[in-house]
Amino acid sequence: VLDSDRARIRQGLPVAKDAARERFIELARSAGAEVVDTLPLFAAHYSRSSLRLEVGPSDGHLNGLGQAIAMHAAAEALLASP
Repeated sequence: VLDSDRARIRQGLPVAKDAARERFIELARSAGAEVVDTLPLFAAHYSRSSLRLEVGPSDGHLNGLGQAIAMHAAAEALLASP
């Protein structure tokens, strides 16, 4: 599960392409790893809700809602994996 720039997503700002991040995803997938990119998941969440995904303003860790979104996607990816 690969985290994303939640602050920019929440503010509706574009998230710049990160070559190192994209390369990491590419290498992980080519090695057979199941990669869940949270960028589209969190963007979808913030498009319909203003509920924050962080513990608090001074703690950027995922709260229960953020963890649930990420882990639900991880479980779905693992179940769909051969």
